[in-house]
Amino acid sequence: ENTTENASADKFWHSQVVFSMPGEWDLNIYFEKASAGIIGNGSFKFQVTAPTLPLVKSIQLSGADSSKILIALLSPSNPKLGMNDIEITVHKRQSAMLFPPAENYTIEINPQMPSMGHGSPRNENPIHISNGHYKGKVNFTMSGLWRVYLTIKKDGTVVNNNEYFDIEF
Repeated sequence: ENTTENASADKFWHSQVVFSMPGEWDLNIYFEKASAGIIGNGSFKFQVTAPTLPLVKSIQLSGADSSKILIALLSPSNPKLGMNDIEITVHKRQSAMLFPPAENYTIEINPQMPSMGHGSPRNENPIHISNGHYKGKVNFTMSGLWRVYLTIKKDGTVVNNNEYFDIEF
């Protein structure tokens, strides 16, 4: 995700990357500040390991929109008892290495606690904010493993309801 912001108070430009799978990755960076005549680039090689609980899902959609999307759980990164912000990104596969942000989906969440056989009240479904980012609220009524089921819709039609993110605290 390329930043369109100015440098933050710490004088850095913040950006985000979603890695679709574990393994060795090369990250190439290009920067330009035309007003100051500054142009540069850099390359970093590093290893990405799989998290214990997956944070990225590759999903084949059904129906008229039979495309493939990547969804990533960005938050809560430190879940707590009670109401938590939830942020999910959606990117649609355009080619093997190009997944632009997808802004035309509806996401519904249904958090369930498998060990206790119940869900939680007062959740707010994530809505599209910008650049493929969807934000909402998830309410965890007790600590433990929560399975946040996703229903993904396009134009009011369910295109996937088989996915979930596990969140444990």
